[in-house]
Amino acid sequence: MKHFYALIALLRALTESRLFINYVIYGLLLLMFSFVGGALVELILPLDTTKYLYRAVVFIPGLILLPVQLAQKKLHVFLLPACFLLFGTISSCWSYPQGYQQLASTFEYSLYAISFLAIITYAYPHYKVLENHFLPLLSLATIAVISDIIYYVFFFQDGARMHGSLGTINSGIGAMIYALCALLAFQQIKKRKILFNFKGFMLLFAAFAAITALFLTNSRASIFSLALALFILCLIQRRAKIYVLAFGVFLAAICAGLTINSFKYPKHSFEAPLEKMVNRSMSNRILIWQRHLSLMDSKSFFYGRGLAVNDTSSENEKKRHPHNLFLSSFYYLGAIGLILHFIMFSQIAIQSYRDFIANNFLLPCLLGLSFLPSVVGGISIHPYLDGISPELLTFWFIYALSCINKISQTNHI
Repeated sequence: MKHFYALIALLRALTESRLFINYVIYGLLLLMFSFVGGALVELILPLDTTKYLYRAVVFIPGLILLPVQLAQKKLHVFLLPACFLLFGTISSCWSYPQGYQQLASTFEYSLYAISFLAIITYAYPHYKVLENHFLPLLSLATIAVISDIIYYVFFFQDGARMHGSLGTINSGIGAMIYALCALLAFQQIKKRKILFNFKGFMLLFAAFAAITALFLTNSRASIFSLALALFILCLIQRRAKIYVLAFGVFLAAICAGLTINSFKYPKHSFEAPLEKMVNRSMSNRILIWQRHLSLMDSKSFFYGRGLAVNDTSSENEKKRHPHNLFLSSFYYLGAIGLILHFIMFSQIAIQSYRDFIANNFLLPCLLGLSFLPSVVGGISIHPYLDGISPELLTFWFIYALSCINKISQTNHI
């Protein structure tokens, strides 16, 4: 036992050092940039950012922080996620006859999620350092967003919807990332007393570029969700300039998106993207939901079909997921996974309401931004376990934020 306490004391001393704090904070900044600019980095430097970056800035420091935070009586932050992730890992065994072969990779993804929770819980008290470097980070992200738009206009040929990260991630995930960039830009704008200076114009341009890219993805859910998140931000902030700027930038970005589409597809009418967006039917989503439910039997209603199930469509051999956050949990992990997921989501929703009442904008805005794309697309706020990606870390970031705010309000009372 003495050796255990000595180890915890050593780890605590390490995590309290300025070197470790800077490592975690700058690692998070680099991780945030990789969401939108990872493909640009890989184009310049032949480096697998997902494989090496995530391990360096999430996996290793997170596992160092985890025992320290458990010793600080923060078990409640990790208990529900650990149960969900453990059940998801075990579910690989009954996914198909060789499902046990996926155990190692699924367990690694679960550790990533737990490590990320530990990092966010640790880094949140140092958010001022993040804010001090936010403008340079957003400037770099804007370069990556503009690169995506240029790539779409001149090189992307696969359909009319823009994909993110130089075409390497699908349009739904790309839309979520662009919407998040725009929201964070407006979040910084609302903190500024003087709006019309160099930094203010940089933030406005970043928001404009991100919304333009978002429009080009043709993602109705993400566009509407960003409008909802900005409306929540305006309600909390109550500054007339924010209303006017948000509306003006939104309108200008949509006009820019229509102009870009008109240039790329000169045979189409100027308003064709808007008509296509409005007229696109939801019947395809309903068919996907019905199909996945029809694949489930009475046993899988209880414990799911397993996370590693090889679910392919006869018309298209690529893997299909249920495109709905709660249906995904029910389909892969059954009633057990659905209940655990719903409890975690309920905590996020309840804490978001409390933060809204207390005029804290970040969590309510992130929930407003993420909920609708998760309902109709199954991305954004879903605790996926079958890979490491921005939407996976987005869910755990929002969940960690809800836990942190709950602890802060409890201590304040």
